[in-house]
Amino acid sequence: MHNQRTPVLDQSESARPDAAPAVPSVSGLSASELAVALYASDVPLRNRRDLDVPVGQLTAWAAQGLARLGAGLIWWRDYRTRQINGKDQLSDSDRAEHKQMWPSARRERLANDAAWRIALAPGYEGVRGRMLAYFVPLGPHAGTLEVPVWSRDLERAARWPDLAAADRNLRLAVLAAEHGHIHEWRHGSAAPADATPAFMVRSAA
Repeated sequence: MHNQRTPVLDQSESARPDAAPAVPSVSGLSASELAVALYASDVPLRNRRDLDVPVGQLTAWAAQGLARLGAGLIWWRDYRTRQINGKDQLSDSDRAEHKQMWPSARRERLANDAAWRIALAPGYEGVRGRMLAYFVPLGPHAGTLEVPVWSRDLERAARWPDLAAADRNLRLAVLAAEHGHIHEWRHGSAAPADATPAFMVRSAA
């Protein structure tokens, strides 16, 4: 069972993980995923002075958080955070979900600052991806909507379907990709006349 409690904020110096120049297990995580990992670790994030440590030390803490939550939950919390933060208006359930993932706004902010120190460090292998999309029908006479999806999210959703099942857009994206009905995102593009009716999507081919 994953430990989802708020990490200890007052951690003694002796309990800190040994500093290391790089931890391969966190290589490839995005900055926002690193923030999730750091938040779940024992890193003390009370004020900005706590960030005045070597990048290797922050990386070791990120690895601790990754081991604690697992890569799937790290991705899912990052994905849900991005989805919530991208909304113009938040519902009560959105606010409750965000509060559950990030109980402390200060710790969240400092975790993001620390994550960018790791992500921008020389030699760090960050995440790469591109924006894809698929079409969905809006109604009999309402046309179609092009729905963007980050290629990394699509790959992660296929890898952890149990997590992705909770998100309708991810379910549709995975289904569209499985049938080859996905394309490079071109904002505002129209669905072709021969688009597959179930998705109104165009094949990347």
